[in-house]
Amino acid sequence: MRIYALGGELFSITALLLCLNFLGNCIKNTYEAGYAFGKFYRRHLHKPLKWLLVHAITLIIMLTQLAWEGAVVIYNNREEIRAAIYKAWKTFEKGFIYESPIYN
Repeated sequence: MRIYALGGELFSITALLLCLNFLGNCIKNTYEAGYAFGKFYRRHLHKPLKWLLVHAITLIIMLTQLAWEGAVVIYNNREEIRAAIYKAWKTFEKGFIYESPIYN
């Protein structure tokens, strides 16, 4: 009975050590890949991506300001805009309405 207990203990310890070794290798390889990518990023990608990010934020801010100013102009001139749209719609509508020469 002691042989089975000793074999079970050896199997458990071996499995535990193999799992720890696998986990340690995964951590080491992940660190090495991250370190290599970090060096590549810093050397080749950091400046262009920083430039792109700064300019994209600037573009978003400017577009937001222009959209706000456009909304204010539309709100202030809404009656004239509605009248112009109504007039254009009536002009467009006349092209599709049949007026009989007999019943006019």
